[in-house]
Amino acid sequence: MDIHNHQNYIRRNILKLVSLTLTPLIFYLVISGYKSSESEGAEKKTFQNAVVSEGSDTNLLGKNFINSIFNLPYSDENSKFWVSKYLSKQKNALHFNTSQVYDNINGDENGTVRYGQFGPSLSQEQKGNVQGLSDSITETNNLNAFVERSKISKLCYAQRLIYEAEGDSNLAYNYGFNYRTSRASIIQDSGRTVVYASSTGDSTPRYICEDIYENLQHGDLPYFNLQYSDNGLWYLKPMMRIDSNIVDSEPEKSVVRIDIINYSGNTIKQIELKAKNFKDENENYNGQYLDVYSGLATDSLLEILGRNDSINGLSYGIDYDNWESWDTACHIDFKVWWYGKVNVWFDKMTVDDSWSNILFDPSSFNNFDARIEDEISAYQQYGWDFVYYIDEIVASNVPCIKYVKQKINNRVKFSCAVNNWLNVHGMKNDALGHKFFMEQIEPEIFSCDAHVKGGYLNYFNNHKLLQYY
Repeated sequence: MDIHNHQNYIRRNILKLVSLTLTPLIFYLVISGYKSSESEGAEKKTFQNAVVSEGSDTNLLGKNFINSIFNLPYSDENSKFWVSKYLSKQKNALHFNTSQVYDNINGDENGTVRYGQFGPSLSQEQKGNVQGLSDSITETNNLNAFVERSKISKLCYAQRLIYEAEGDSNLAYNYGFNYRTSRASIIQDSGRTVVYASSTGDSTPRYICEDIYENLQHGDLPYFNLQYSDNGLWYLKPMMRIDSNIVDSEPEKSVVRIDIINYSGNTIKQIELKAKNFKDENENYNGQYLDVYSGLATDSLLEILGRNDSINGLSYGIDYDNWESWDTACHIDFKVWWYGKVNVWFDKMTVDDSWSNILFDPSSFNNFDARIEDEISAYQQYGWDFVYYIDEIVASNVPCIKYVKQKINNRVKFSCAVNNWLNVHGMKNDALGHKFFMEQIEPEIFSCDAHVKGGYLNYFNNHKLLQYY
């Protein structure tokens, strides 16, 4: 394990330390909509939507904040750290009202044989084991439970960025995920706001869209393999349409070229789309909007590696020790060059990582919908009593979380955590970060981790806690 992965493992697992026979070092306060019944103190507490506003009665704070025990990931062994062994001893140490448990999420390793894995369907034994875990927290120890489950959280950690074509100097438009410069008409077409370039008007070849604003998301998770690293493959999906007759009459006509610019400002790849590339697998095109193109040569595919250790990588040149400079130093862009030969309607540029590329596949035979349903059906069948926990998300996760939530269709509750380490430099416009999360995801429970970058490893080394890991 390299030092970066080791640091992230320590950050995720040590900092949220299981409560052993010690008084817990860390407890977690979350504005959560947590509320208890004063008249029925012995009754298990329930989650409700609640807001603590400025000027509220301070007595409400105890009812609306969560004081949670954080635990190591699921274990297939009878680990000395396992949560259920210590809850009865430590739950009252600091008046804990909640316990949280991580699943085993680490790159492509995910889930456990005991509690279920990401790929295979849950067995009856695994469902029973999850039931036992849920009961040990909520029934036996009268605590609320936040539980990460790989079939849900792994998909929520996928990354998708959507850059609207018609953006301008308004940095709040689409929360900043847009092209700031467009050199064609902005019109309404088929219920979309698009950039329209007409060869019968100004046919001068030019960039019709460039200068995406919120472009840090392709490099802010370089080593975060506990979820997904940015160094993998990214898929570009320009949503556009052209006149259908051109595809049949002049298939070799050049339409647009996508220029990929890396962090350092270098053009690292150019992909030309011709009229013939708009045909589907049956050689048809009826003039509809599409974002997947056919007939491209292997070296002209709309994809790019995010790696930062190669001059041809999207994140090449990023300085991870100087994140304060990212706002001005990052030049990542996906420019759209128009040849002036074919009318084109350009709606947006979607960029997916490899997991998001599968997650949003329209075919149920290819995507992950069945795995989501496998998990949620078991939750409903067994009456599992916990909130699904999603850890330390970033802006690029938001479209994926929305998709998963839509598939779940309000059958379970979500708790989403963000932290200042990943998000204070993950968006250029800091004022929109939490607004973006709240408006797009609408989680039942939302928490902000206040991490202090650089201080953890020294603290835990000095206190000799690393020996446990």
